[in-house]
Amino acid sequence: MAILHYIDNEVPDFAEWDSVWEEGSSTIARSGGASFPERGSYGLLVDVVSAAKVYVQKNLASAQVALAVGLWFRLPSEPTWSSGNALYLLDCRGTDKSMAVRLQASGSSFRLQILTYQGANEAAYTDTLPLAYNRWYYVAAVGEWDGSGAQAGLYLDGVLRGTASKAGEATSNRPTYIRLGNTWANAGVSMTFHADEVKVATSYPEPYVPTPPDEYPCAERTCVLFRQVSSISEQFADYCVSQLGIPRANLIPLAAAAADESLADYATFQTQVEDGIDDYFALNPTVADNCSCFLVGFGVPGYFVSGGVRHSATARLMNYGTAFSSQTANPLYAPSTVSRLTQTALGGKYLACRIDLDTVADAKTLIDRALTVAALAELPDTDTLYCDEADYLASLGGQHLRILTAALGTYANDAFIWGNTGTPSFGTAGSRAVFVDDSTESGYALRTADPLYTVRSALLTTGYAAGLGECVAVDGFDAKSFFEMLRVGGTLAEAFAVAVEHLDYVAVAVGNPLMTVAFQDDGYNLYRGAGGIENVDFDSPVAYLRKDNLNPTLTALGHAASTRYTYVLRPVRGASELVTPDLSCNIEFEADGAGDWLGDRPAMPHGLAAAVKDAGKIEVRWGYTTPYGESPPADFGIYYAHSPDITPGSPQATETYTGDTLYAKTLSLTGGQTYYLAVTARSSSGVESHLSEIVGPCVADASAPAAPQLYASASF
Repeated sequence: MAILHYIDNEVPDFAEWDSVWEEGSSTIARSGGASFPERGSYGLLVDVVSAAKVYVQKNLASAQVALAVGLWFRLPSEPTWSSGNALYLLDCRGTDKSMAVRLQASGSSFRLQILTYQGANEAAYTDTLPLAYNRWYYVAAVGEWDGSGAQAGLYLDGVLRGTASKAGEATSNRPTYIRLGNTWANAGVSMTFHADEVKVATSYPEPYVPTPPDEYPCAERTCVLFRQVSSISEQFADYCVSQLGIPRANLIPLAAAAADESLADYATFQTQVEDGIDDYFALNPTVADNCSCFLVGFGVPGYFVSGGVRHSATARLMNYGTAFSSQTANPLYAPSTVSRLTQTALGGKYLACRIDLDTVADAKTLIDRALTVAALAELPDTDTLYCDEADYLASLGGQHLRILTAALGTYANDAFIWGNTGTPSFGTAGSRAVFVDDSTESGYALRTADPLYTVRSALLTTGYAAGLGECVAVDGFDAKSFFEMLRVGGTLAEAFAVAVEHLDYVAVAVGNPLMTVAFQDDGYNLYRGAGGIENVDFDSPVAYLRKDNLNPTLTALGHAASTRYTYVLRPVRGASELVTPDLSCNIEFEADGAGDWLGDRPAMPHGLAAAVKDAGKIEVRWGYTTPYGESPPADFGIYYAHSPDITPGSPQATETYTGDTLYAKTLSLTGGQTYYLAVTARSSSGVESHLSEIVGPCVADASAPAAPQLYASASF
């Protein structure tokens, strides 16, 4: 394909066009209100009054054997016309007429018609699809004129709707210019319409497709499937454009899709859904290249039967482009390290979600709820995750969510529910982000009521924004991967992708694929090292705590036997989990021979002093004060050595604790020897405090006389 001209109407004074024609009261102008909303600031505002001609013209360099013109077009309101009236929107001509696109009134809507010409002979295709007012459509006319005849195809929203052809010599019909506006209309016809982003090419031109900001899932990488023959399915697709920012070029119309929620077999699903995607991607390769996520929209089939088992459209579309094989292992499932799924990381797989309920209003509500959840700066303090996977909730991954947790049962302040929910009973609502039920038939249908279909009821009546369930059989769902993906900023569709064990199977993923959830970031991280504080590993927390969890109980931390550890607690804050580089909140922990805690370490004795006595004796004095809120020691260990290198553990003497007071102990030592002395406080279980300050050197003196005794008598 060669683009001959790309006219975006951004250049003043119609400089991208070669001429402008206005008759009567009809006008054409560049207007911001007529601009295609996804690109640029101006479009063509065409005001037709009483059928008077008005158009812009673009001349071609030479007569074209093949010509295609594509443009975004909107009729903002119903014109003044009668059923059967027509207006020529696009007119391509050479020596003779070449090709035209005509708007035709049809009851409360309008239709498109394409005409092609061989000599003076006309052939036409009139589309049967009623079009809505105040909606942007991408209209493309593609024609060819050769010695065997003339043919033209009408494309609407990236899909071929029909063709017209006329046999015979048609070289004189090769176009040399195009006109856009009103080149002819029935008498009395008046209307205003908008046209923008006009592409003139040699074959079908893709519509404008915005470039994704990066490789991560986003609106520009999400394609919405809708039934082209259903106005309400189309309404839902348009809602995805207005609320989620999905580009209009990413709306894939499925011309053959039926209204059935479940189809008889995979071959039917392939014909009605996958073939439509194939055709659209073939015509619009830029959309195909960008796409990493499908949203199965309102009214589109969501299931098909294979081998007597109902299969899910979302589980199948995750494997789109690969031959269907029931229960295919999901290569994205439960990764050792959870990280965002770029298009490269997907490895040819796709993300997929579905939104469908009883009415289109219900379906739109799911989008609204998802936007409400995503808009939360963080989940409220009272939000709770209900789950019976106790090991996961106690693990680092579960702790890192910094969310309240509880077992399945009666639900209040519920943000997430995960597991076999039985018959749920709900109390006060939490954020109600995602409801996951891994029981049989929990996701069997979204449009049909049944007590077993808990995902449907959670979405329709309980107020959840998203859900994950099973069609029939039970597939493997991994909570750890699901919640970790949401915690690291991944989208709902990414979380589903890493949590579902099989593709081409029974997992039904429902909700806005781009929804995100902000778990609480502020809290505390607990770090540990064997030995002193210099050995603490500040790169690997051993526990994550909520900001309001000031008295946590931590289990299964794995202590080696007879080992001393230092723990440090640090506050963290913000989405980047900025950690305060603080050492002040620390404690030592000592394990016994079985790896269990020995107990609290007593405070260190203070005020140690020593005095040399006679006969080789040295007196040691110290004081002790029990810190507030702690238990007093059982006794004191007294150590002495010939050097200041004193290792606690086996004291040479002990003294019983009798209260917070001053203590003294006289030691009988070897005369002439030098000694250093220290004291520890010891608990009843044998845990010692740190050594007091070491005093010395003190030389024991065995030859010193005894201290003199003073005798006094009364005298006058």
